[in-house]
Amino acid sequence: MPYEVVARVVAADPEGIVAAGGRRQEGELHLDLTAHVPVLGVQVAADAVVAVGDAEHVSGPIPSLRVPISWRSPRHPHALPVMEARLEAFPTSETTTEIAIAGQYEPPLGAVGVIADQRVMHRITSEVAEALLEAIAREIKNRRSLYELQGSAGSDA
Repeated sequence: MPYEVVARVVAADPEGIVAAGGRRQEGELHLDLTAHVPVLGVQVAADAVVAVGDAEHVSGPIPSLRVPISWRSPRHPHALPVMEARLEAFPTSETTTEIAIAGQYEPPLGAVGVIADQRVMHRITSEVAEALLEAIAREIKNRRSLYELQGSAGSDA
């Protein structure tokens, strides 16, 4: 999908794109995050509170779009990490766009958390981010035709 289309779709409703299927609860946006972790052979599912910032267009030789996002566990805020990340979109050709989630977190629980992170938590976090990215890509595709129609209608005026 062309970058201009992706950027327009995401910038029009960053929260709706990132948290499609989410729900408001006590003023916070909740999203069910799930991921299969092949190394462990388990399915991980958790309720997460998600925060989504405004889309930022970055100009330059390769334009890009960045949207700050974070998620945390409302049930286990001290036992699970808070992920601080950003959704990025940039063109890879005239007709294709790459989207990615780049982020970081501090393992909770001190030394125990560091060991847990080295053994398993980083895999779970990576799989959750990948599952979220796939959901974002689906939502962009779902909204694509609407924005392409609006764009072509606007160019006729």
